[in-house]
Amino acid sequence: MFAASPMAIVWWYWLTLGLVLIALEMRTHGGFYILVFGVTAIFVSGLSLLEFAGPVWAQVLLFGSISVVSLLVFRDPHKRRPKRERVLETRPGDIWP
Repeated sequence: MFAASPMAIVWWYWLTLGLVLIALEMRTHGGFYILVFGVTAIFVSGLSLLEFAGPVWAQVLLFGSISVVSLLVFRDPHKRRPKRERVLETRPGDIWP
């Protein structure tokens, strides 16, 4: 392997970031926003480990672009899912206020 420059992002930095973001997602009540960023960071970690990610600027650009595309693809179907309406069942003889 090559000697890391001061600006190099080692693959396990991305892996650590991804795991931290996924752990944060488990602690929040949300709509899977942080999960997308965590999975993307782990994906960039794998690419970096296999030396397909390129220099730092390319890794950050890859992380940002994949995250935004993933949010647009996976978040919209989650929001469009129909919500179940609460149906109040009544019986004959029930009194309404």
